Amino acid sequence: MEPPLDTVRTSTASASPPAWSADEAIAPFYAAGAGVLRTTYDAELVRLTRQYAGFAGSTRNALNLIAGLRGGNAITLRAEEAQEDVVFRPPTAPMGWSRVQRILNLARAGLASLDIEAPQPQQIAAALMGGTICVGAAAVVLPGVLSMHSAGIDWTRIAHAFALAAPPPGLRHRQASSHP
Repeated sequence: MEPPLDTVRTSTASASPPAWSADEAIAPFYAAGAGVLRTTYDAELVRLTRQYAGFAGSTRNALNLIAGLRGGNAITLRAEEAQEDVVFRPPTAPMGWSRVQRILNLARAGLASLDIEAPQPQQIAAALMGGTICVGAAAVVLPGVLSMHSAGIDWTRIAHAFALAAPPPGLRHRQASSHP
């Protein structure tokens, strides 16, 4: 079991991230003060980064998503094998931690409803901004959590829009079984 975030420490002589970090991206938050998380901002950033690193594909992508949504700045996502980054700017104003978490949860759940558990950066961008992705042999149009939210659509309708975007489960299974 991991210690509470406000007590996580690295060695006093090192600014390297703790062992749970898969990336050096969190290291700057440990560099000051001998590795002690000094602010609620730092602790919340680390908590959300841990929560969404698997969904985003890397710790760095998770940090970019969270910081971009939180600050209303451009978001850059990189696939491990891709040489081209996916860059997009949220159509929303800067937002609080709970809204960042809700938006990422809806995007993750929407992609999971399409049986996409480890999405590529293009799929994450489509889930957030809207766009078409391929699922098996089907092209699926995603409404975009951020696009809908910036248009003033409530959370329930956003979640429902993702449910409607998914092809019926039987269709997905037939498509998957017809392509060896």
